[in-house]
Amino acid sequence: KKAKRKHERQRRRRTIQEMDDIQYSSFLSLYLCMISALFFMFLSTIGLRGPDIHRVRKDIEKDIFVPLGPYYLRRSYRMHKESFYALHEILRVHLEEHFFPKRGGKRPVKSNPYVISTEIRLSIALRYFAGASPYDKRDAEF
Repeated sequence: KKAKRKHERQRRRRTIQEMDDIQYSSFLSLYLCMISALFFMFLSTIGLRGPDIHRVRKDIEKDIFVPLGPYYLRRSYRMHKESFYALHEILRVHLEEHFFPKRGGKRPVKSNPYVISTEIRLSIALRYFAGASPYDKRDAEF
């Protein structure tokens, strides 16, 4: 009987010790998460971020259609170049209304280098719907 009680006490001590270890490890992980969050907040406030990426917008004819050539252009877009421009002419008004609303800023849309043109937007959509991966488009289009 004494051996049974002694064994029971040892088992209780082990479970209490295990619970304390679990509590300590969870507290330690929470503490480390808080320290890392504060560290990253500090870095963002003092401006230790990487350099901004300057993107140069591509011309659809010179930088996309000409390098592809007529065969691969037809395969990529499932249409000829002339059909693409005809479709863009049909959709131009709707695309400009959707992407460049009149209640926007004061800069003219055509001369703004930060704006992605409607031709490029249509090109991205058509290539995506023609079966391409969205990850391919980020490098190819703009």
